[in-house]
Amino acid sequence: MKTSTPKSNGENIANELKALFKKQDSSAKLITKLTQKYFEEQKQINALLLKRINSKIVETVVEKSTLTEKEVRERLDVSKSTLQRLRNNKRLVGVKPGKSYIYTLNDVHIYIERLKAGDFD
Repeated sequence: MKTSTPKSNGENIANELKALFKKQDSSAKLITKLTQKYFEEQKQINALLLKRINSKIVETVVEKSTLTEKEVRERLDVSKSTLQRLRNNKRLVGVKPGKSYIYTLNDVHIYIERLKAGDFD
């Protein structure tokens, strides 16, 4: 008859490490899946935002060559600070002939086309 000997402390630690490494591997795979899902959802969000921007422009296009800040904010659905940031980063051109900035309809369209093309970081 074979007698079993108690496992050494080293064997116990080795088995615990194997189990922990296996759990860690599972966690890493889960994190990878979640990250991929996050980026897929972000792409969907970006596509919907572009559709929304385009629909707002199509709905409200008027035979007008210049737009006020308010009109641009409404068409792009952005806040004052976002519009200012776009202007400061030279992503959207605005001119300040007086107290307020004005934008050409063409410049707004160029910004949207660049956004669609992914020209911005």
